[in-house]
Amino acid sequence: MFALRCTKKLLDCIPGSVSEPGPSDTLLGDWYANLHESKPPVILLMSERTLLPIVIEADPIEEIVINLGEQLAYVLHDLGVDSAQIMQELQRMTECEIGKTVNRRVTRLMSDSMYHLGHALYDRKLKSLTEVSSYLDNFPLKALEFRKAGEVTRDLFNLASKPLAVR
Repeated sequence: MFALRCTKKLLDCIPGSVSEPGPSDTLLGDWYANLHESKPPVILLMSERTLLPIVIEADPIEEIVINLGEQLAYVLHDLGVDSAQIMQELQRMTECEIGKTVNRRVTRLMSDSMYHLGHALYDRKLKSLTEVSSYLDNFPLKALEFRKAGEVTRDLFNLASKPLAVR
């Protein structure tokens, strides 16, 4: 199970009720999401734990969780994450609770990514949303000690794949 924490702008577009999600049991933790009103509209999602950016189509809005999983699989594969670990993460993401944003740090960082997203979409040199997601990951973040979110994500999955040392 994971929490999808949406901005008010995005929550207004999502049918159904909002709850206070419980703790996520995925490696990437809660996901934050915001609507970018481009033509066509897209959704920027960011992992709370590693700040990995993912961009998906906004329509149909009811398939946001499915589209996140599909795009995440492509991005993790491009980062060199093991296929078995990708499948395990996606399996944990089959259940989702939708709630409001709570972490101001992540929402501030998302606003920077939204700015870069606007330029990436306007430029149109990027052919797919996977390329757009990779483009957004190209910016080292001060919050990650000037590392890229993809590097931090890859390190997290590598660390999770190592067996715990026995004393």
